[in-house]
Amino acid sequence: MTPAEEQTFITLWQQGASYRELAAALRCPLGTVASRSAALVAQGKIQPRSRGGRRAQAQSGAKGGPSIVHRPPSTVPPSTVDPDTWELKQLKHSVRWTIYVPQAMKEELQRHAVARGQNPSMLVQEALARWLTEEV
Repeated sequence: MTPAEEQTFITLWQQGASYRELAAALRCPLGTVASRSAALVAQGKIQPRSRGGRRAQAQSGAKGGPSIVHRPPSTVPPSTVDPDTWELKQLKHSVRWTIYVPQAMKEELQRHAVARGQNPSMLVQEALARWLTEEV
């Protein structure tokens, strides 16, 4: 890892970026993010995160983590997909589906996702929704 990449990694880590966000920003696999974070923790350059990611940090009251919003329980679970736009309202109710794309396409998708501040999966969903609504 170059000194510039290391500094970027440390800055994003301290801002609370997830492993996926770090991987997208640094254009590397999640496993590389995990090994780099372990190495930087061992060197004392970053603080380890509690197990469970940001949610666990927020619940434990860690500084800089997101706050938890307590909402009253709903009697009817909300719909997960808007039937008019195919937009996912809750990503946790989506299904994992493996597709194969050229490496260059994946990298371009990751660049667009970082630029828009979105998860690459959401960009793929947007493209598929547009394609599905076209007249065949």
